[in-house]
Amino acid sequence: MAILLINGNRKGYGHFMSKAKKVDLKNLEPEEQLKYEIAEELGLLDKVVAEGWKSLSAKETGRIGGLMTKKKKEMQAKLQKDNEERELLIEELL
Repeated sequence: MAILLINGNRKGYGHFMSKAKKVDLKNLEPEEQLKYEIAEELGLLDKVVAEGWKSLSAKETGRIGGLMTKKKKEMQAKLQKDNEERELLIEELL
């Protein structure tokens, strides 16, 4: 958020955004891919692609961040469970 100055007078607030970067949605790092997937689930992907991440409200970005954290924890728990099951199978085979 930036203050607009007209003739040296403070007139109000406005958003200054750089041009939205073109993003190749097929070649993203896993964390970025997760972020875009969640934005799509929340119906925000079109807004992000058109106007960039800065166009989202704090509530929207917080929701995305919260869901990312939740999904990461779920993936870690699943990975840990899979590893434990694998270890049990190896012990049974030996």
